[in-house]
Amino acid sequence: MKIWIIMAQENPSHNKEGRKWRSNTLAEYFANRNHEVIRWRSSFSHQKKVQLKKNSVKEKHNNYFHQYIKSRSYKKHISLLRFLNHWDLARNFIRIAKISARPDFVHIANVPIELAYSAASYCYKRNIPYIIDIRDLWPDIYLDLVPNKLPILKKISSFLIYIMYENKLN
Repeated sequence: MKIWIIMAQENPSHNKEGRKWRSNTLAEYFANRNHEVIRWRSSFSHQKKVQLKKNSVKEKHNNYFHQYIKSRSYKKHISLLRFLNHWDLARNFIRIAKISARPDFVHIANVPIELAYSAASYCYKRNIPYIIDIRDLWPDIYLDLVPNKLPILKKISSFLIYIMYENKLN
């Protein structure tokens, strides 16, 4: 069985501190049972703010593969460049997925809405079973930054987020 695990962020299994994320555990679990596993992830490290790879490349990691998705860098968690990074991930995922061997199942783990939408659309159009694992508050976290003393600004911010993501959430 071919399994894709789509995870946009840094691979914590390379980190000596902390616990592994579900995507790492799932990749190891399925790979140890002789399934062909590819973990898709960004070329840009969100935690370290550095490019890990210059291009979209596929590399062997223990008994499964990492497929890096080329995306632009950003310095601040809250910035236009971060939105553009997410757009890069979604667009480049589709480009690579179309020329990759078709998976039997896809697990979409804690990724930006743009990438989740692209991956789910890819699977839906090809009748590939998938699951979306949601843990992140992005982009709703922006609403928490708007002071409660400015309710009109909170409404405007909420409306802007709705406009940007409405077609991806339905």
